[in-house]
Amino acid sequence: MANAAQTARAARIDFDPESHIYRVWGLIKPSVTQVLGAIGARVTTDEGSFFRTFFDYSFLPDYSADVAKTRGRWVADLIAYRLKQADKPMRVWSLSERQLEKLATSESYPGILGAAWLPYYDCFERWYCGRRDLKTIFVEKPLYDPGMDCCGSPDWFGTMDGKYTIIDWKTGIASPDTRYQTAAYEMLVSNEWAWLLPNGSRDWEKPPFIHRAALELHNDGTDAKLIMYPVADAANDRGVFLAARRVYQVQVEGLR
Repeated sequence: MANAAQTARAARIDFDPESHIYRVWGLIKPSVTQVLGAIGARVTTDEGSFFRTFFDYSFLPDYSADVAKTRGRWVADLIAYRLKQADKPMRVWSLSERQLEKLATSESYPGILGAAWLPYYDCFERWYCGRRDLKTIFVEKPLYDPGMDCCGSPDWFGTMDGKYTIIDWKTGIASPDTRYQTAAYEMLVSNEWAWLLPNGSRDWEKPPFIHRAALELHNDGTDAKLIMYPVADAANDRGVFLAARRVYQVQVEGLR
């Protein structure tokens, strides 16, 4: 009988980056961010009580919220392009406008030109080139867990200082809820463990602990900030996401 990892591996996952919709064998499945974005907690302030969802952009004007989301996606896409295409540094900040336009319209990198956001990428490049302990296994790979019935695409999975690690890029301050997002990615990666590791790996039968982190990227010339989530919090953070998934089933999918 096929195990869960084999079932997930056999599943056909289609992801539309424009609509951020995942389909598994043609059926729409929720993403990690959609699950967390649909729930939250009641917050009480001096002005009263309101409901705050995870990944809440309500404090921003609509235009600013759209820009923040697009910026994060654009920078993440550019980082993925860099890691997939070249081992040597890609000094995007020093490229000419014509070269940037060519990059932005490349079939390999279907992104819009956001030259004002390039300092975020430059911040990543300085951080990445300053480390010699990073080995990439995959970037932005759509994954599916039939147990959670949920999809997601971790920004980066590989080894850092010899330890398997998931890193989520953030253009600005990492939300406190990123710990639950990375916990969900940890479960997705663990579910497909045997099929994600390079050939010859000795760890495929049972995944060791996967470390989780967020990397804050800045546009003011300051260094990137790596935030590691404590090993001791992993079980709790996974539990929070699984609870969120159950709430999503009831509130959004209408299940009981």
